[in-house]
Amino acid sequence: VALAPQVPTLAPTLNAYETISQAARTSQQRRSDRWTHALMGAFELGAKPAVRVADLSDEVQQRLSLARALAKNAPLLLVDEPLPAATTEARRHAIALMRQLVRPDTTVVVTTSDRAAASLAHRVVELE
Repeated sequence: VALAPQVPTLAPTLNAYETISQAARTSQQRRSDRWTHALMGAFELGAKPAVRVADLSDEVQQRLSLARALAKNAPLLLVDEPLPAATTEARRHAIALMRQLVRPDTTVVVTTSDRAAASLAHRVVELE
């Protein structure tokens, strides 16, 4: 199981590259450096690869959290309110990236109050 919580729980002393590559190395399929670089590019994290997580903005930390979860290549991906600090367009982009980058056999569960982002889902379940 891979988790991208609403409030990222990232190691503050690591940088973006270390955060993603550590998750990729601990995945069952041991993903390559190329996968780490692909995720950094997809989530626009390449401009600050050496900056410590503690020094990144909230939105960048949220993107990093999503990239870290995807790096694990888990069969179940849980995403809670992706990118709450971002614009609706950025959230749509992140969800589109998730759909593009996850394995075909991965189940993705996203909680969101953003109807526009939810509209990208294959199936929507509303809880009241």
